[in-house]
Amino acid sequence: MDPKRGERLRVTRAFLIFVLAIAAAGVRAYGVQAGGPVDFSPRPEHVVMIMLDGFRPDYLIMYDAPILRDMVRDGAWVAEAKGVFPSMTTPNQTSFVTGAYPATHGIPNNGQFDRSTRHMKPGPLRENRAATIAEILAAAGKSSIAVNHFMLENRGVDIYVNGDIQVACALLESRRPALLVYYQALTDSVGHQYGPFSEEMRAAVARVDREIGSLREAAQRAGILERTLFVIASDHGMSLNDGAGLSPGIGETLTRAGFTYTQDERALKEDTDIFWLQYGSAFLYLLPGRFTADRYEQLLQVLRALPHAMVLDRETLRRDYRVDPEALGDVVVVPEEGYAIAGGSGSGGLHGRPAESRIFLLFSGVGVKAGTVWPRASIVDVVPTVLALLGVDPPWPSTVEGRVLSGILARPVWKDELRGAEGDLIPVDIAASGYYAVNYPSLAADGKLGTFWVSTVFPSPDGYQPQFLAFDLGEIRPIRRVELVARNYQDPVGPKAFEVWVGPGPEALERVAAGDLPPLTRGQAYSITLPQAVEARVVKLVFPSAYTRFVQIAEIRFWSGGGAANE
Repeated sequence: MDPKRGERLRVTRAFLIFVLAIAAAGVRAYGVQAGGPVDFSPRPEHVVMIMLDGFRPDYLIMYDAPILRDMVRDGAWVAEAKGVFPSMTTPNQTSFVTGAYPATHGIPNNGQFDRSTRHMKPGPLRENRAATIAEILAAAGKSSIAVNHFMLENRGVDIYVNGDIQVACALLESRRPALLVYYQALTDSVGHQYGPFSEEMRAAVARVDREIGSLREAAQRAGILERTLFVIASDHGMSLNDGAGLSPGIGETLTRAGFTYTQDERALKEDTDIFWLQYGSAFLYLLPGRFTADRYEQLLQVLRALPHAMVLDRETLRRDYRVDPEALGDVVVVPEEGYAIAGGSGSGGLHGRPAESRIFLLFSGVGVKAGTVWPRASIVDVVPTVLALLGVDPPWPSTVEGRVLSGILARPVWKDELRGAEGDLIPVDIAASGYYAVNYPSLAADGKLGTFWVSTVFPSPDGYQPQFLAFDLGEIRPIRRVELVARNYQDPVGPKAFEVWVGPGPEALERVAAGDLPPLTRGQAYSITLPQAVEARVVKLVFPSAYTRFVQIAEIRFWSGGGAANE
């Protein structure tokens, strides 16, 4: 034997032993990742957004909510979710259905003082300047229904109605919209009247928990539960109204420093300096012509001397809270947690401060990773995340300012490359036996010859396993031809045996074609034409033999009609 050949054989055996060892140990050779099997990760076809007004996140611990607890376990829970400031209903409900901050959507608070008229704006405030999720979905050809959510009335929904849970369930079951939004104010009204730590709140939490269960049952009866995502959120928290009053008070401090103010628009005079609006915090509107720059700084200095209070000036409001001081008030005085503007009554509940900005936020159902705990998010992140899950691609209106919570999505981002697929049947999802390095499976159907899928060939104790790619076309379609294109490289793809399996779903496939793929190089194509078109949703291409080489494919295309024969 040639000594050099014997040395090469020893090296080959040593390398094979090394590869077997690292494969058995799950180690990645040379720092290159071998991706394991990839399953289909379908997007939801339906989303139910449930808004629980005034629902504190810790109600889940304090009170009995078995349905919500199960959904947290099986869904993606945001540990530190926050609403927008102030922690009031109307601005947060607007952000919930627009993905915009108050400075953009124009709803600053539950009420607003108009300096030009020197009166409160007629309420309730509904002049939202941002696109709603319903309007964005309508432009994408998707339907939506709102039950009770006042910020969606006449704003893009196909149906708007005020009603109870039975109405919401009936509409979900009969209409099966892409989006249903259900607003429930019970925990807010009970919180204000009885406080967050009461038997009445215990009963309220139990009721909304049952209502969520009713919506799930309605989705089950409609046959869409396995294709539905539930998004459950609150707009703000609720604190017990027992805080000590600020001392000295805001009014006393202003008067002592020579500033005039009123909280009653009927009492406004020509020499009034400040109109004071109060919702948990004090929102101070500086009246036109009454403040120079120096006098404004004097006001800030006086207010910042208040103990147990935080003072937010115009710059801070714009920069840190993304609100418009012209609409919200030029200066906001926020009592620290445990304190109130004028002292609490000792009963009932309140909100409006940053202390009540912690909200409940949960995504549960198809499209998200089960059992995920996401560290933090904002209420403005709901709309872009739901749009991404429903497959409504950017660009979105510029008013959508939140971010997609990509870390909770079950669908890998690289699957979005399928949007570029060629052929007249475009896959919406892909599954694979595995992939090597960053040669993701979706690169075999991205419309680019310069990118390609590379399979994994690490051996197992049972030998080298068959490699496969499976494609979900989104609906049952007639399939006649499958075209394979080699990567633009001199090393050939093939010869390899192949099989084509099709069916209505991944669990119900039958083989419709088999053969041998000839050697293909430098972008050469090979067509597998079926004798007649087959109705199917899933197409699976299998390379069944025990290969020690990678499978490398630049493009796979699907056609409803036949094509030219292979040369």
